[in-house]
Amino acid sequence: MDGDFDVKGKNVLLLDDMISTGATMIRALEKLTEGGAKKFAVRYHGLFLHNCVDKIKKFTDCVYIHGHDY
Repeated sequence: MDGDFDVKGKNVLLLDDMISTGATMIRALEKLTEGGAKKFAVRYHGLFLHNCVDKIKKFTDCVYIHGHDY
């Protein structure tokens, strides 16, 4: 996963239309963390397999799923 974004010290909101295992979202969060992002919030729909919500919550300050805050 490559990208040229200046996220150092910034708050980031990630949006996704469908998550099943969370692997792609977790990788994106890892890359943003490496880039120095300050805080994260995630909003998505999903299947939520393999405890992916718990894995994503380790990186984020807030997770929004279908009107529920985790």
